[in-house]
Amino acid sequence: MTDSVQQLSAQAKETTQPVAESPRRKRWSFHFPMRFKLIVAFLGVALIPLASLAYFNYFLTRNMLTGNANITLIMRAQTVATDLDDFIESNQQTLQEVAQWPELVDLFDQLHDELPDENIEYERIRRNLQQLQTQNEYGGTYAVFDRLGNNVITNLATDQEDSKQDYIAVPFSTGHPYISPILFEPTTGEAVWYFSAPIVGREGLTGGVVRVKYSAEVLQQIITQHNGLAGEQSFAVLLDENRVQLANGGQANQRFKSIVPLDPATVGTLQAEGRLPDGSPSELYVSLPGFAEELNNPTSNNPNFTVQFDETAAQLALAGIARVKSQSWQVVFLQPQKAVLAPLRERIFTMGFIVVVIVGVLVVIALNLSKMLSGPLVRLADVIQVVAGGALGLQVPVESRDEVGLVARAVNSLSAQMRELSSNVDQIIAERTRALGNIVRALETSTQIGRQITTILEIDELLRYVVNRIQIEFNFYYTHIYLVEEETGDLVMTEGSGEIGYRLKARGHRLKAGEGIVGTVASSNEYFFSNDVSKVLNFVPNDLLPETRSELALPLRKGNQVLGVLDIQDNKTNRFTSTDVSLMQSIANQAAVAIDNARLLTQTQNALKEVQRLTRRLTREGWDEISQEITTTGYRFSRGASIPLSPDSDSWLPPVKQIGIKKQLVKRVDGDNGDNAAAELAIPLVLRGEVIGVLGVKREEAAEWADEEIAAVEAVANQVTLALENARLSMEQEKTITQLKEVDRLKGEFLTTMSHELRTPLNSIIGFADVILQGIDGEVNELALNDIRLIYNSGQHLLTLINDILDLAKIEAGKMELVREALDIEETVNEILAATGALAKNRPVEIITEIEPELPAIYADKLRFSQVMINLVSNALKFTEKGHIIIKATMWEEDPNLALISVIDNGVGIPPRMLASIFDRFRQVESATTRKTGGTGLGLPICKQLVEMHGGTISVTSKEGVGSNFHFTIPFVTAIISDEEQIITELSNLINK
Repeated sequence: MTDSVQQLSAQAKETTQPVAESPRRKRWSFHFPMRFKLIVAFLGVALIPLASLAYFNYFLTRNMLTGNANITLIMRAQTVATDLDDFIESNQQTLQEVAQWPELVDLFDQLHDELPDENIEYERIRRNLQQLQTQNEYGGTYAVFDRLGNNVITNLATDQEDSKQDYIAVPFSTGHPYISPILFEPTTGEAVWYFSAPIVGREGLTGGVVRVKYSAEVLQQIITQHNGLAGEQSFAVLLDENRVQLANGGQANQRFKSIVPLDPATVGTLQAEGRLPDGSPSELYVSLPGFAEELNNPTSNNPNFTVQFDETAAQLALAGIARVKSQSWQVVFLQPQKAVLAPLRERIFTMGFIVVVIVGVLVVIALNLSKMLSGPLVRLADVIQVVAGGALGLQVPVESRDEVGLVARAVNSLSAQMRELSSNVDQIIAERTRALGNIVRALETSTQIGRQITTILEIDELLRYVVNRIQIEFNFYYTHIYLVEEETGDLVMTEGSGEIGYRLKARGHRLKAGEGIVGTVASSNEYFFSNDVSKVLNFVPNDLLPETRSELALPLRKGNQVLGVLDIQDNKTNRFTSTDVSLMQSIANQAAVAIDNARLLTQTQNALKEVQRLTRRLTREGWDEISQEITTTGYRFSRGASIPLSPDSDSWLPPVKQIGIKKQLVKRVDGDNGDNAAAELAIPLVLRGEVIGVLGVKREEAAEWADEEIAAVEAVANQVTLALENARLSMEQEKTITQLKEVDRLKGEFLTTMSHELRTPLNSIIGFADVILQGIDGEVNELALNDIRLIYNSGQHLLTLINDILDLAKIEAGKMELVREALDIEETVNEILAATGALAKNRPVEIITEIEPELPAIYADKLRFSQVMINLVSNALKFTEKGHIIIKATMWEEDPNLALISVIDNGVGIPPRMLASIFDRFRQVESATTRKTGGTGLGLPICKQLVEMHGGTISVTSKEGVGSNFHFTIPFVTAIISDEEQIITELSNLINK
């Protein structure tokens, strides 16, 4: 059997070509033997649970070690805190007992009268205190002080201390024991700790204070005693309320340094109180930010955390916290994480060794199993390769009943099927070719329909073509189109194929949006098809289409808008395929575009017709108005003479009379007109589709009109039509000019009236109001004064408005004359500031002048130049609540013959949309500031006109919330003199020539 397989394999290799692998398959396939893959799979299945178990064990062990350490650290921190509380309580209790010694109480009762000399009581107290001091394992020193700080019992401490020290003053003032913070001696710099208690006499008066003094080393001793008790390398840190380390069992050099950065003011205060040693804030700070963050977190209730415990952040430590009840201190017990997890590293090493041994055993097992499993598969693969090479008659031997045997039987079955299929390949290819041809023909038909509908501009014809062409070309049962009615949103059946379509259209068939398959497609903007409509819940049967079995509905889309629905029905089930859906949707999309174009064309044509109708109407009304104003409606020219004709004259040619009826060219009319029969011609004078007149021609030489003659007369008629229209427009223009002159005359009369009739009484009103306000006519109550002030201010505002209107009218009429002279800019600006100073009074606005030195004089009308400047400065003051206004004058960089004058403020600014119209009349910035400050809206237009009369320009730049810059140019005197000298020179040159 093996020899035959090898022979067939060799034949197959000679007769067949290798099959090229696709690039994608070649890139991603891994060409490894089956045995290797089985080994990898076996090891993967075995090692993944093993690795998971190892990781789970590591995770549990780590958590257990960490949890135990956390509990121990908390307990140790609480133990340290308890020891500190016990130490403090013990010292307080001892001092209170000492303060109650009878001999001390008696001593201070005697001190109220007179300080006694040394006696036996002193000696007894001194011996007792010395014994107490000897018994104190932490080296505390005892002393007794009176109110003045005198050491009553000498040789035990300093003879005199400051009575203002808290450990002396507080017990005297409160009558209660006192515990000091850690303090630094000002002379020695030693850190000390004081306990004190009041000595109360028999009469209830505090006569003295007993005090014990410890070095701060006592805290370090207490803390250091607990080193290593929570585990290897564990130690405690004691922190006060300022996060200053009072003791550190691991790093004693960090004592009296804070773990949070203290600002210089806090450091200075603590040093002044003696609570910190000398040094800068950076020298008294150890950077442990995570440490401080955990301790300062007010929302954290967790007494454990992990944190760095050195400035290099190289080591992490587990921490447990406990509070000292008698002080605002915290005890933090720390153990390096490395020390906590040391047992875990040993366990990992042991587990690693075990895993290596297990992997070795698994590899041996995998090698044997893969050999056993892959052998039959390799032999089967060799036979299949031979079959694939072309030896279809070869049968694979079935060696077992397991999966390999099943594969062998399947290969034998597949080989038999391949032999059978090979004989039918030609038939299959022919069928697939025919199907492909049908698809190509369908695509060609779709393309033809799409191309044709783009040429149809009438919407009814377009819809008729689409439904009929689809129904005929694809042999559907029925096709129709629904369009969405804009007013109601209903779907109206607009066109359908055949007699049924005509009848449905005559019925006015329509559907609501969401009704049936068509309504659902219109609402969802998605196509829908069913190859068995009897199974569709929302199918609405139609009595005219009883044979419908399949239906395809497609939206007519224009962008996201649905114009209608193309609905196709067939009398066979399973009629539509995905190819049909794609083709029909393409046609529906093209139809939607064509429908939209046809609608737009119709709307455009209707609009054009309306415009033409209105134009004809206006033309007709204009000529009807002219005909009512004139009595002579025509002229007759004969042999050099012209005769005016009235509408009822008998001299009109008969063809001319017929034009009014026919409105077209009339060549000849039989009959005589008082003369012999002759050739007569009448051509209508047509203007914008309306007949406005007739040109009649009569001759007696020939009876017929040649085409050239008619064309010449028509050309003359066109020219006459245009001339008549121009004459009519000229008459209308003359009327308009007459009306404008009358308006100008009325305007002049109005301005004269306003100047005299309004300003005269207004000046009187303002004058009398001013007299009353000054109190010349006597005192007036405050309410009346407020009303008179309103009258005075309103009168001033109205007078300004009248003056502005008169100035603007003079400028536009060309009646304002400028009296120019040389003006010094700095002097003129100072005068203007004096005039506007009252406006800036009592306002937080500073007016600054920046006049470039040695500027030439300007050539301007002083009154009008001042008017421009006052307007600009007043505007700046109105819109600047506080800040500054800068008046700047420089030589313009673009033209050295012009001065550039700017008024700059840091007020509210001008919105960008208002900048283009800021110099228009009666135009103001629309803001709350404008409504508050008021204004006429004429100041800036007048400024613009006056600047331009001087030969300059004015403009503005502004930004809302930043301010505005109004700047204008005005010529220097030197520029005017230079121009005059140049003119004189040119005249002299001409004379000399």
